Amino acid sequence: MPKSLSIVDPNADPHRISTASNQLEGQRCTELNEKPPEATEIQNPVPIRTFRIGTFQADSVHAELEETHVPESDQIIIGRLDSPIPKQVAGPAVCALLARELETHCPGTDFIPARLTADLFSPVLNEPIALQSAVIRSSNRMTVADASIVQRGQIRARATALFLLTAEQPPGEVWQPRPHLPAPHTRLVAPEGEPPLFKYGAAEWTDNFAAAQTADRKIMWQNLPPLIEGETISPFQRAAALGDATNLVCHWGSAGVGYINTDMTLTLSRLPEGPELGLQAQDHVASNGIAVGTATLYGRSGSLGTAVVTALANVRRQVDLAGVMSS
Repeated sequence: MPKSLSIVDPNADPHRISTASNQLEGQRCTELNEKPPEATEIQNPVPIRTFRIGTFQADSVHAELEETHVPESDQIIIGRLDSPIPKQVAGPAVCALLARELETHCPGTDFIPARLTADLFSPVLNEPIALQSAVIRSSNRMTVADASIVQRGQIRARATALFLLTAEQPPGEVWQPRPHLPAPHTRLVAPEGEPPLFKYGAAEWTDNFAAAQTADRKIMWQNLPPLIEGETISPFQRAAALGDATNLVCHWGSAGVGYINTDMTLTLSRLPEGPELGLQAQDHVASNGIAVGTATLYGRSGSLGTAVVTALANVRRQVDLAGVMSS
């Protein structure tokens, strides 16, 4: 029997990615999964590598399976967040787990995961998880890989990654914006991660959610905890996890967050350096209960890429972060 990588109690760890992210994630079960989807049979001529997290066996998968065992002590600690639905894994953890699986298909250190697109159509439950992945296309300069999270015979989330070969920059000058990307003076470097800081409008950095609940533009600064206990979180995993917070920085207004994101697309021209990452809201477009949010992902050395989410209105369960965080 495979050794298990267990999902831990979400109330067990004080080092949280962002309680806000999981308050929003807790709505996905009722908003997006009112009727359980039918099990999706995976058919692909490329052998699928299955990385077992837990002891779940995906009976609906018909392919040559390669199984990797992990130590029994390993735990998903990025998911330790306060949540109204503690049986779910938070969105940042889901995106990071998909990135963790996909980066096993990176052809080499001279390739960059230039794009990650995750579809978050069902809640990922706080129980054994199976991660499946396959290389869809590979050439000298690019590789495309797919990954899925499977539980109870159903695909609950999926993602595609595009790895591109690095090369010399072409000659000439090209227009590009010069945005102001602020960073706090205090560095967040604790190896176990630290709670997020927020900046809104012209205000100073704060960890006070109530103060940040305004109609101003939002920026988030974060040092994320490890995804797997005893394992250093990779730069790609770190970027994927924070990318899911685009729903927070782009759709958080004076009355809280009224949208729940159904996906996340991350684009990178280079990988993060160091433990700190910033996420600055760039755009919020909303109509007919559907919103699109775009944010810039950056570090202390400048911009890394963008993150985009599409989201559904969540009026019945609008998340008042000021009330949530002060309770």
